[in-house]
Amino acid sequence: MNPNREAYDRISAEWAKARDGREIDPCIVDFAASIPQGGAVLDIGCGTGAPIDVYLAKCGFSVTGVDFSPEMIRRARQKALPRAQFLVCDLLEYEPDAPFDAAIAFDSIWHVEKECQREIYPRIARWLRPGGRLLFTHGKCDGSVKGEMFGVTFEYSALDTTELREILNASGFEIESMVENYAHPITGTRDLLVTAKKRR
Repeated sequence: MNPNREAYDRISAEWAKARDGREIDPCIVDFAASIPQGGAVLDIGCGTGAPIDVYLAKCGFSVTGVDFSPEMIRRARQKALPRAQFLVCDLLEYEPDAPFDAAIAFDSIWHVEKECQREIYPRIARWLRPGGRLLFTHGKCDGSVKGEMFGVTFEYSALDTTELREILNASGFEIESMVENYAHPITGTRDLLVTAKKRR
């Protein structure tokens, strides 16, 4: 079992307190504007559903949130968002019933173990319709590191950016932007913010 699962269960209350009611990052607003009206969006590593899924639901999208933390999903379901469902599921075990118009993985892909990182992008590509959009955050350096949130240790992994580009291309994605050291007052800094489109 991924050790980050239990870690997120442990911090779920602190996580919810920090994110419920938080403003939405403009990168999510811009990304949502590119999704067909009323489209289906997958949130990978959705946490408690705030603020991203709350915003997407208000925009009228059909939202599916998946997260490996039962406590996070319990809190997400309590929000009773319209046209939204939340599933306890690992990214590498998930199989959707229908394709999505877009997928978001904000601060989640880097919790997948290093040896499984290459599996992520072909899987997401299969879940998207042709022309489907993908937004995700990522590290810049190949390898694994440990970090801490709310006094709990977490593990993070990433691919080298050159390999990431190659895998996205091989998986059928066209990279639209890859912003290094993305920063915003609402959500802080990220090594990489990537948007891509599945080729038709």
